Amino acid sequence: DVYGSFLIAIQLLDDQDQLIQEWGQNELANLSSKEIQNKYVAKIKPSKYSLILPLGAKATLNLPLEEGQNRPNKIKLIDVSGVEWVEMVQY
Repeated sequence: DVYGSFLIAIQLLDDQDQLIQEWGQNELANLSSKEIQNKYVAKIKPSKYSLILPLGAKATLNLPLEEGQNRPNKIKLIDVSGVEWVEMVQY
C-alpha cells in the first residue's frame, strides 16, 4: 500500500471465524479522538466516511465491547478497496 488505508470495518471473529462483533464505517467515522492514542507523527483519525490509517501510522484504539460475547481469536480490518487483513488475537 502506498497511501495506508481507509478502514471501513473492524471485525472480531471466534475460532470458527464467526463474527462476534463489528464496527462499521459509521462507527469508525464517528470515533472520538479521545478513543485514539496516536504513537507517531502520522496520525490515525476519523474522516467523513471511514477511519484513515496513513502509511506509517501507529495507534491504540479503544473500542466498546459488548457484554457476554465469546473471546475473539482473530481481528479483521477491512479497507474501502475490499482488501482485508486478519491477525490472531493474543492474550
